Amino acid sequence: MKAVNLAAAAATAPAGMAQLAAYYGPEGAAELTQWGIEKGAKGAVQLAKFAGVSAAEATGDSLKTTAGFIRGLADVIRNPSKYGEAIATQARDTFNAALEKGGEIAAEAKKVLGNVIDEAKKLGTKGLETLKFIAENPGEVAKMAVDGIKSMIESGGELLKKGGEAVLKKAVETLEGLQQGWENLKGAAKEKAAELIAGAKGALKSAVNKAVELGEKGLETLTWAATHPGDVGQMAKKALTDVLAKGGELAKKAWDGIKGLGAKGLALAESTLQTLQDAGGKAVDTLKYIAENPGEAAAKVRDWAGQTLSNIARKGGELAKEASTAIMGFGKSSPRSRTWEARAWMRSRIWPTRAASSRRRRSVTWETWPGWASTPPRARSTAWPNSGERWASWPAAPSTR
Repeated sequence: MKAVNLAAAAATAPAGMAQLAAYYGPEGAAELTQWGIEKGAKGAVQLAKFAGVSAAEATGDSLKTTAGFIRGLADVIRNPSKYGEAIATQARDTFNAALEKGGEIAAEAKKVLGNVIDEAKKLGTKGLETLKFIAENPGEVAKMAVDGIKSMIESGGELLKKGGEAVLKKAVETLEGLQQGWENLKGAAKEKAAELIAGAKGALKSAVNKAVELGEKGLETLTWAATHPGDVGQMAKKALTDVLAKGGELAKKAWDGIKGLGAKGLALAESTLQTLQDAGGKAVDTLKYIAENPGEAAAKVRDWAGQTLSNIARKGGELAKEASTAIMGFGKSSPRSRTWEARAWMRSRIWPTRAASSRRRRSVTWETWPGWASTPPRARSTAWPNSGERWASWPAAPSTR
C-alpha cells in the first residue's frame, strides 16, 4: 500500500504530493518518501524532487524533506477548491498540528503559512476567501489568518482613500461570518474560539472607527455597516447618530447617504431618527434638514422627524424651544404638522409658569392658537377631534415639562 501511495502521489504531483502530505502529515510523508527511496519504490525519487530535495538528502535529512512537504501543503490551503474539502481540511489541520509541536517544523510551518497569508492580503477581496477558509477551525492557524484580516481592516483608512471600499466591506463581512461560526461551536472548540471572537469584535470596532475618522470619505462604509445586524451594525448606528447629532455639512451628507439606500434604509432611518431625541447637540438642526429632504418615503420620514422633535420639545431642557420652533416651521398644509405646531405653541404658553398651569389650561383651546384661522377647515377636522378641545384634555398635557 505504501508503494502504491507513493507511485500515485508522484504521478499526480505536485497535487499528489500535497495530498500525500495532507493524508500522512508532512513528517509521515517525508518518512514514506525516505522508505520508498531506500526500497527503490516507483516514484519515490521523483517525489523527493518535488519536495525540493535530492534522493541523498531525502534519506539523510528528514527535516529538510518535511519542510518540502509543508511547502507543498501551502498550495492546498491557498486553493482549497482545487483539492476538495476533505484534503483541504486535512492540510489545515496538519498546519495546526505542526505549529503546536514547536521546534524547527513549527518554525517552517509558520513561515510558509505567513507567506500564504501575506499573498492573500495582497489579493484583496479574492484573498479574503482564502483567509476565511484558514480561519474557520479554531487554532494557531486561525489566529494567524484572523490577524491577517485585522491588518487589512486596520489599513482601512488607506483603502478608503484609494477607493477600496469593496475590500474593507468584504473584510468586515468575512469577520462577521467567522464570528458567527465560532459562536455556534460547542465544547472545547468553543473555548478555543473565545480569543478569536474577542479579536473579531475588536477588529470590527476598528473598522467603524476608521470610517468615522475619515469623515465624508468614510460615510458610505459607515452607512453600509449600519444596515448590518449584530455588533458591527449597532456600533455603526451609534457612530451615525453621533455624526447626525453634531449637525453641519457632514450630518447632511450622512442623512443623504441613509436616504440614498431607499427602501433598504428605512429601518435604519427610523431607528436613527428615534435615537436623535436623546442625542443633544445639533440634533434639531439635523432633524429640520431631514424633514425638508425626506427622500422616497417622504410621509414616513417626516412623521418620524416630527415625532422626534415633538418628543424633544416634550422633554424640556435646552433643545425644547428649538424643537418647538422647528415644528412650527413644518409644512403648513399638513394636518399632522399643524397638530405638532399647535401643541408646541400650547406648551410654550403654559410652561414655565407651572403654578398657574391649571388656570392657563382652562383658557387655552385650539381656537386660541394663532395658526387656527389660517388652517384649512379640512385640516382642522383631521388634525384634532373637536375645535373646542381644550389643552387640558390632551393626554400628554399633565406630563409636559
